[in-house]
Amino acid sequence: MMLHSLNLSGFNFYIKFEEFKIINKVGEGGFGEVFYGVWNGKNIAVKKFNVKDKVNFKHTLNKFIKEINIISNLRHPNVVLYMGSSLYKTNYYMISE
Repeated sequence: MMLHSLNLSGFNFYIKFEEFKIINKVGEGGFGEVFYGVWNGKNIAVKKFNVKDKVNFKHTLNKFIKEINIISNLRHPNVVLYMGSSLYKTNYYMISE
């Protein structure tokens, strides 16, 4: 049900959480943490959107969808390529090169 709702909002490339490996944390920001990882033998960046409580759930989900909508439409040599997204428990992950 949730994936169907996200597909209608532009969530267009789902990667199973078990398919990629998070290696180590490289940074942190207002809406989450960024990790170095590996997927299909390629180096990736994984942004984990933190859901701190049920009150912020909708706000975090909206920010997650908005960021995916923006980055998935960008094509420029100086902008990292959006590769997909994943859901695991109450966390959302955006995967890029």
